[in-house]
Amino acid sequence: MRIDRLDDADAAFEQATKLSPDAWMAFVGRAYVRFFRGHQAAARVMLARAKEAAQRAPAPAQRMVDVTIAWTQLAVGSSDQALRAVDDLEKTAKAHGDESGYAWAAVERGEMLFELGKRDQARAQIVEALQRSEKLNGEDANGLRRVAFWAAQRNALALGRKDEAAKAVQGLEALPPAPPDATSMREMLTAARAAQAIGSGNGAQAVSLLSSCSRTNFRCQQQMIEAQTLLGNQRAADETRAWMATANVRDGLSQGDDPIYLYLRMRFGVPPKAGTP
Repeated sequence: MRIDRLDDADAAFEQATKLSPDAWMAFVGRAYVRFFRGHQAAARVMLARAKEAAQRAPAPAQRMVDVTIAWTQLAVGSSDQALRAVDDLEKTAKAHGDESGYAWAAVERGEMLFELGKRDQARAQIVEALQRSEKLNGEDANGLRRVAFWAAQRNALALGRKDEAAKAVQGLEALPPAPPDATSMREMLTAARAAQAIGSGNGAQAVSLLSSCSRTNFRCQQQMIEAQTLLGNQRAADETRAWMATANVRDGLSQGDDPIYLYLRMRFGVPPKAGTP
């Protein structure tokens, strides 16, 4: 997909589903191809098939399909449906004693409420998520806390609560380092420090920090656009935005990442690619 050969990518994903009907990630891949082409109805059919295939997979796989469905609904303005999907995820997790899924549901809801501009509700959900994380262990707990602290910081900055934002960054700094293969988790502290710089009006420091992020960390790239705009470098901001529009990246759902690229691409109206559904 990243070299713009969507037909070839779709054919490879289709072959994977033929080899294994349980290949939920391949169905998700086929959904991404259709979202990139602007064929949302066809994409949702593939997500429904991914959800069906994931029923035979471990709980985290089922959760990531549900999360992807929810974020794509949010991207097109169906906020009620998106939040209901998270409610359903939460109820299922609670019914099955899935403490991890139950805690992550609060994080997802908090981030969605933040995107919707409902800052106080978002704040309450993030606090709830951190409380629920106390029942988790190891990297599952720390990963959730990283996401929650970063969300708390962004939300606090949006509310103008700089002390609260700084406290959230301190929470991030106090956590153990993320595993080497968890790129987005490892770069979360860098992104948070860059957000602090942007909030203080220091675009140059933010650009310097964000330049160390991987190219496919799209939260970092989103912040890079803010930092470049703050510096008055509109050309650089436009180039970053244009690159994001053509990146064609499939989010690392199998590693537990949210569908950030897909959400941003849909949310900000990136022109769809041509092709059949």
